[in-house]
Amino acid sequence: MAKPPKATVLADVYRTVSPEPLMNSEQLDAFYLQEIIDIRGTDVMLKLKTRLCRAEKDMPFKTFLMGHAGVGKSSALTCLIQEVEGKFQTVRFSAKKRLDMVNFKAFDVLLLTITELAEQCGKSIDDGGSGEHISDNLIRPLWDWFSTTDISKTEKTELAATVGAGVDSSSSLWGKLIGLKAKVYAEAKYAGAREKKTVDYRLSNISELVQIANKIIDACNNSLGEATGKQWLIIWEDFDKEGIPKESISQLFLEYGHIFSDLNVNMITNIPVTLGYSGEARSIIDTANRCLLHDSPVFDQEHNPHEQGRNVLREVVAKRMELTLFDEGILEILLVASGGNLRDLFNMILDACDQAIGKKLTTIAQAHARNAIVTQRIEYERRLGTDRFGKEVIKFEDKIGRLKAIYNNEPDSSRTDDILFSLLRSRAVQEFNGERWFGVHPLVVDYLVSNGHIETPENGEPFGGTT
Repeated sequence: MAKPPKATVLADVYRTVSPEPLMNSEQLDAFYLQEIIDIRGTDVMLKLKTRLCRAEKDMPFKTFLMGHAGVGKSSALTCLIQEVEGKFQTVRFSAKKRLDMVNFKAFDVLLLTITELAEQCGKSIDDGGSGEHISDNLIRPLWDWFSTTDISKTEKTELAATVGAGVDSSSSLWGKLIGLKAKVYAEAKYAGAREKKTVDYRLSNISELVQIANKIIDACNNSLGEATGKQWLIIWEDFDKEGIPKESISQLFLEYGHIFSDLNVNMITNIPVTLGYSGEARSIIDTANRCLLHDSPVFDQEHNPHEQGRNVLREVVAKRMELTLFDEGILEILLVASGGNLRDLFNMILDACDQAIGKKLTTIAQAHARNAIVTQRIEYERRLGTDRFGKEVIKFEDKIGRLKAIYNNEPDSSRTDDILFSLLRSRAVQEFNGERWFGVHPLVVDYLVSNGHIETPENGEPFGGTT
């Protein structure tokens, strides 16, 4: 695949300035910039790579990866996968794409993991497998666990029909596994249609499923190791996306979190920042088993411009489009308004670009950038409203008070509680470098200034470009 060229005219910007993560080597070669990791303080991905490469078959590596949406976790993971491909064969999942994000259950995650791993293992070496199918003796318990449940005769008939549609002509258990995988995908994607007694039955027997899964994993590990010398690496992403209820996350990682520690396979699992910091998660997710990909700074702790951070962000944009497509100074205010978040930055550039194209112009002007920033700020303002975090109602005035305290670097303002968790979840508060200091997102600072909650910064620079 040819290296994608950067955009030289506004009409081509949408091709290269995409908020979607970089998912292959061609995209990495064209657009990835290592310095985006370097400006964040501790090189979390390097530490993760070092620990992963120490993993052995009988001592698999496990970690939970955290970071705000849009900081580049998925792209960083693509880079990691490429760097360790000589030792690991990766199977990668997206919760957003593979599950019903509202109704999924812990066994959905486990079943999808195992069926996908078993199928991948059966592929040829050139296609990323071992060239050897898992034996029927190992598949049968998985088949029995899934199909033998305390559910109605009608549902059993429907299950058999659905799975049967995916069974190959040989009627082998391997063929049934392919059908089972199709059934699991469909059921997990539309989990809300399941009967409660089916869900309850399966959850009560999930420990048995873990034992079945580990026998399949061990066979997959042995088969891949003998064929290629590699180990399997499972990556689950997007559990921090908006739309997943806190209750579903709590069930998966707290009530049934043992499935991640008990599986005999290398795993990197994405979790929400708020879960990683919560007191209730400490028994499952200790400090050694989590890592945080920090935000990219555009201001330092004293509210002065962070020149290195801005320079790196500017280079990221320059790899994707000619900077002459911006009028003078326009990219700078977009960088500041993004708060260093790449997804927000790219979305605002695309918005401003479309406006300029609509006016039949050849460059992005101040009015276009301003409109894009206003749209983005409205989204941040919306998230500041009163909300419920777990059982607690987080009031708007409590959020404003904490934001002011964090902005003014007041002692104890970064204490971990439901107010901070809510602000982290809404991205009103950002976290920077290995020293763990918090900052208020520039668009939220802009809101605080314009509504009289804090004074205009001494340097007189509009944080978000709208004040």
